[in-house]
Amino acid sequence: MFKYLDTDGNGKVSHAEFAKGLHRMNIHPRHEDMVKILKHYDANEDGEIDFEGFFKTLIPEQDNAGFVDGNWQWDAYHDPKPANIVPTSHMLYGNGLEKMLMEKIEQLMDGKGSMIKVFRELDWDRSGTVDPREFRAWLNRLNFHPDDETFERTWKSFDPEGKGHLVYQDFVSRVVPKTKFGGLE
Repeated sequence: MFKYLDTDGNGKVSHAEFAKGLHRMNIHPRHEDMVKILKHYDANEDGEIDFEGFFKTLIPEQDNAGFVDGNWQWDAYHDPKPANIVPTSHMLYGNGLEKMLMEKIEQLMDGKGSMIKVFRELDWDRSGTVDPREFRAWLNRLNFHPDDETFERTWKSFDPEGKGHLVYQDFVSRVVPKTKFGGLE
């Protein structure tokens, strides 16, 4: 979790990084609540949260964090996704990502079946096309964090011709048959 929040990798989480991390996790506290949360984690109020302080706040009874190479605290900080829990093709992401993604797209549509709003969310740079980088960022904003293999498989299902980008019509052609607006549920 700490590594996810520490986007610049400097070993400390700024207040801005913390707030952005919560937003990426789809947690949107009010400003006054965010101030309280930050004050809770940033005990010395220096504007940054270090890992030890973060850890002690999460697990206060742990007086000695004991970050010795190889123990669970060290692993939790240095590798938040150990190999034994990385999603694989036979787990949820392998089988369920597409279905969950289609459900999410239906929720995001304007209620009349128009996907232009959804496509605009995908097309951050307003170029009229969506590349894999934009697609992955959009999945992350939706709280889907597939491994590389699953992402590639999902991207290829949206870009079967291998053009390296999607235009609006490609997106519609891919999504409509799989949603209730295309007659399939």
